[in-house]
Formats: sequence, structure tokens, C-alpha cells
Amino acid sequence: GMQALLSPGAYVLIEVPDFEYSLKSLDYSAVWEEHINGYTLGSLGYFLANVGIEIIYNESVVFSGKSLVVLGKYMGKPVEVDPNKYLGNLKKKASFYKEQWPHFRDNFIAYLEDQKKLGKKIAAYGAGCRTCTLINITGIGRCIDFMVDDQKEKQGKYMPGSRLHILPGEALGKDVGLCLLGVNTENEDKVINKHKKYTDSGGKFVSMHPPSEKLPLFWKEKAIEQIN
Repeated sequence: GMQALLSPGAYVLIEVPDFEYSLKSLDYSAVWEEHINGYTLGSLGYFLANVGIEIIYNESVVFSGKSLVVLGKYMGKPVEVDPNKYLGNLKKKASFYKEQWPHFRDNFIAYLEDQKKLGKKIAAYGAGCRTCTLINITGIGRCIDFMVDDQKEKQGKYMPGSRLHILPGEALGKDVGLCLLGVNTENEDKVINKHKKYTDSGGKFVSMHPPSEKLPLFWKEKAIEQIN
């Protein structure tokens, strides 16, 4: 399609979910995505090079996790490319993502079980697709007492799979010691400020989605190790 539309020297701007960041940050909620293909900078560069497009600029931006934005220039014809130049250690990164999964799941459950021992309830805020996926594949639903969402259309309903009841924000009271943030990083501060009464009463928000700085310590340390 791009070859049919573009003249030599023309530019193309592409934005896709940054799956390389998902691999590094152990973002297992990323597997929900409706996209047929998940791209890293290398795999996208390899695809584009095969159709004659050279990436001349790229950046990773915070949006529903992270998005990869690339600017390419159409050279007029496909060029021979060396897969190793673009794909390199991608298999190693994907294998790490796979191998860390059982440890991540077990650590997440252990973290929440320790929180439950403090004698207070655990809630999760944000009844969206990333959160639904993470709760179901990790099995942490058994540690969560209820969901919270300020969208009225979702209130009174139940999460698919886990069957957690979705309640309005007022449900975050003194009996809730921990609330897992299941919203995109760019919306976290907005949610926290909206529920200041909860935090003022001693409640704590912890994130479930990278690239948040509010991830649980077990998760943050492992993600930082890989990103660096």
C-alpha cells in the first residue's frame, strides 16, 4: 500500500504500540492488544526496509503504555537487508519475557497476600481491557475485594473472568488499605487527585501498568534492571 501511494523521497509517519518496551518492563497486559502484529523498533525497521523505507527518526512516547513513533523516507524500491542488523537479540528479549512470567505471577500474588495480612481490603481502580487481562492471567482476582470505576455505565456490573463487582469511587473507604491503579500512566495523577479523601485517610495507590513510577517494588526493580 505504501509503495503504491508514495513517490521516491516521500515521507511516512507510523505509530504502533512499543512492544519492545513491554518486553523490557514485563508488561503482560500488553498481550490483550487487538493489533495483529506487535512491533519493536528493530522488527518495524526490518519490515519497512524490505519495502524500501528507511527510518530517519524514532521516539517512544507514553500513551496507553508506550507507543513507538517512526518517521521513514521512501527510497523508491526494496533493499536487501540483514535480519541480524534489525532483529539482533530480539529472541533473547522475548525469551526473557516468557521465562519471567511464572516468577512475575507468583511475586504479584505473594505481594497482594502480604497486603491482605495487614487486615484491610484491596481494590482495583479502572475496569478496562489491560486491567481485565492482567487480573485474569495472573489469578490475582482472588486477592481483590472489588473493582472501582468512575464511569457510571460500568458501575454495578462485573469484570469478565474474575467476576469482580464494579463499584463507584465512593467505595474507597478507610477499610481499603491498597488500591491497584489499572489506568494508563498519563491518567494516574488525575485519578489520585480525584480520590484525595481516600489517600488522606491512609489509603495507598499502587500501579498495575508500566511505565508508571508507582509499580510495586518487586516489579519496578526487575523492569528497571532490564530497561537499563
